[in-house]
Amino acid sequence: MLVGSGPRVVAEVIDLIAMWFLIVASGGGTWAVAAAVGVSEPVTVMLVVAVGANVGVGYSVILHAHGRQTLGKRIIGATVTDMHLRTIGHGRALARLIAEIASALPLYLGNLWPLWDP
Repeated sequence: MLVGSGPRVVAEVIDLIAMWFLIVASGGGTWAVAAAVGVSEPVTVMLVVAVGANVGVGYSVILHAHGRQTLGKRIIGATVTDMHLRTIGHGRALARLIAEIASALPLYLGNLWPLWDP
């Protein structure tokens, strides 16, 4: 289903909130476990960053590769498929995420561009 730019921005905001919630929760859990077992603070910070990065990438890649939609896309009723309406798989989902990150680098303008140029 093709979705307009307004709902896409809403889905992006929902996905960012959901992803950050998961990253913070997993980072907090990692910090607590590391502190409980006596891991030094620099190592704990590296662990929290590594776990957070994996959770963030996993949120997008796994949900797009298997479920065809993230939480935001599910709410607006959009799915991500290939041209034959099949799931895109892990490789394409990762490539999609890398392209999304690259378009977001200049002040997040790549993701906000549809707001003024539909």
